[in-house]
Amino acid sequence: METINTEYLSKIVTPERLSRIEGVLAQRTRYVSLVLEDIYQPHNAAAIMRTCDCMGIQDLHIVENRNLFQPEKSSVAIGCEKWLSLNWWTNKPNKSSKKPIAASNQTIDCLTDLKRKGYRIVGTTLRPGAISLPEIPLDRPLAIVMGTEKIGMTEEAHNLSDLYMYVPMTGFSQSLNVSVTTGIILYSIVQKLKSSNIPWALPSDDYDKLKFEWLLQSTSFKHNAM
Repeated sequence: METINTEYLSKIVTPERLSRIEGVLAQRTRYVSLVLEDIYQPHNAAAIMRTCDCMGIQDLHIVENRNLFQPEKSSVAIGCEKWLSLNWWTNKPNKSSKKPIAASNQTIDCLTDLKRKGYRIVGTTLRPGAISLPEIPLDRPLAIVMGTEKIGMTEEAHNLSDLYMYVPMTGFSQSLNVSVTTGIILYSIVQKLKSSNIPWALPSDDYDKLKFEWLLQSTSFKHNAM
């Protein structure tokens, strides 16, 4: 049924829109995922989402242990969340549900799940043993962890990281805004990945599923179908 719907939706959007969707999907990857641990500033949240879209990163994991992720308070994202797969790890109940959620450490839950799926957890930190961004190996899928503003990753994130990574700098300052750092990291890794022989593109099933969802986003059928 989904194939029929996709074919139908492909006929009712403009050829330019269809070509754009297919072109963007061809550059999307799930080989690299991004994990945001307790990011709370709306401008940073929105800027990072926009960076993921621009760099072709499909999966964004949002961890809320202490802080709420609130990109809707910033205009920077300009609707790019529609084209991302947002995975929420939170103890907060959904707005539509009044049922309490059993408290757990969402960092542990998220990173453990990603490890189980075969991702190498790469924590961004200046701790001893960290390797520089250009040295990051790509022989396994990567989950890049960005810690909260000011204090960075939690102990739980450090403990579950398979590698520590830092962005080499040559100035007096040794840190950047989290959204800027994320942009540098993703650009560097994506360019290196796409220059390799690694099969980084979306699997066909994922491609087809997202194509249907994005076509639906582009038509007046969205609200009726949801």
